[in-house]
Amino acid sequence: MHRTEGANNISNLFTDGPPATTVNDDWLNAIQEEIAYVIEQAGLTLKTKDTETLHQLKEALDAIIALLVDQDVSSNASPTHESVIFTPMTTVERNALPATNGRVICNTDVDQFQGYVNGVWVNLNGAFG
Repeated sequence: MHRTEGANNISNLFTDGPPATTVNDDWLNAIQEEIAYVIEQAGLTLKTKDTETLHQLKEALDAIIALLVDQDVSSNASPTHESVIFTPMTTVERNALPATNGRVICNTDVDQFQGYVNGVWVNLNGAFG
C-alpha cells in the first residue's frame, strides 16, 4: 500500500484545495487490492456490486481475530494469564471447526466444556452455566 501521490497533495495527504488533491487510479486500485486481500485471506468470497458489501471487511477482520485468539488460547501461549477463557459456541459451530486434537470449547447447547481427542469431541466432566 502507498500514500497518495496525486497532484496537489501535501506530504502525501489529501487536501480539499483549492486545488484539491487528484485521486488517481493507481492509488484507488492499491486500496481496493489491500482490502480485497484481507477479505480473501479470511476465507471469504468477495461480493459483487449486486450483493450486499457493507461490513465485509469487518467480517473478515473479526474472523481473523477470532482465529488468532483461538490459537492463542488453545496453545496457552501467554504464561502471564491467570486463567483461560474457552470459546463459547454451539454444537453446529463446534462441528465446523478444523479437526485439531487438544482443542477445547464451551458447548453452550449442552453446557459442557468439551475437548477434541483422537478424532472425537468428548465432555471434560465439567458443566458450566
